[in-house]
Amino acid sequence: MRKIPFYYKYVRSFFRPNTPVVCHFFVTERCNLACQYCSVYKNPRPEVDLLSTKKIIDRIAKMGVANLSLSGGEPLIRKDIFEIIRYASAKIPYVRVTSNGTLPLKSYQALLETPIDGFSISVDAASSSDPEHEKHLENSVEVIDYLFKNKGNRRMNLSTSLYANNGGDLKRLVEFCAKRWPGLQIFIQPTVVGKGNLRAEGERVDPSVLFELSRYPNVSNTEVFNKICMEYFKDPNFLFNCRAGRLFFGVRPNGEFWACHDVETPLNILDDDFFEEYKKLNLPKIADPRKCGSCIYSCYINLQSGIDKFSLSYLLETLKKFGRSFEGQKQGS
Repeated sequence: MRKIPFYYKYVRSFFRPNTPVVCHFFVTERCNLACQYCSVYKNPRPEVDLLSTKKIIDRIAKMGVANLSLSGGEPLIRKDIFEIIRYASAKIPYVRVTSNGTLPLKSYQALLETPIDGFSISVDAASSSDPEHEKHLENSVEVIDYLFKNKGNRRMNLSTSLYANNGGDLKRLVEFCAKRWPGLQIFIQPTVVGKGNLRAEGERVDPSVLFELSRYPNVSNTEVFNKICMEYFKDPNFLFNCRAGRLFFGVRPNGEFWACHDVETPLNILDDDFFEEYKKLNLPKIADPRKCGSCIYSCYINLQSGIDKFSLSYLLETLKKFGRSFEGQKQGS
């Protein structure tokens, strides 16, 4: 019964707010695409073998993580990715994958044969007429059709990027998706700009369009996230009391431990003394938001804001969901 440890670990974070809950494991930095706003694929880190990858997952689980995101690069290009998913699903309550949706259909058929809990397809444009993005619907519509029809009770969503001049295209994308895949949720995130390997040089995005697009029922942006994006746009020095490395963290394909997507540390999770050295890290100093230009990563902001600002209501809602799940299991038994 995977839901019980999942909810337990999330509820625990209200009482132990520096215990990790979410991990992004970048299982590869290789990719079959070359999006202009991304530079990760240009100099990918080496990947450890399957045995060491399983050791990484063991250590992520030991840290108490409830939600493991397998990301990249394009994670499905790893030949052993489905074995990685099966192993992770046996160790961690909730495992999800993010893919660009452009690989052959057989890759996604194999994905649905694993015990994956959820997946996200990243789509950045409605059509191929946009020269900046390769992740457009024309390349992935067949895959999304297949996954939407066959996902069962797995959680599925689309994620897309807002940048300086694609607001109109995103509106077309949202309207198209609402008609073709009713109920399929889309999350819109501004492209991160500034310095760093995962950031794109360029104009900061005015996120006011997020509020306009959030009126569509198939857009799942939270009001909290949209407001924090607006604060970041108004004030580049805006801070949201980031707890990177404590509430959430990232791991690179070679085992490097990062406080978040952007902030590296001197540790490797495969090191024999990792847990001892992790306790010694001065994470508030290492993950100082003034060093990375503030954060607009939805996975971090939504998690931390839910715990910091709405902890009581969030806790009650979590308990309600747990109660409904438990009642359903009683009726089914």
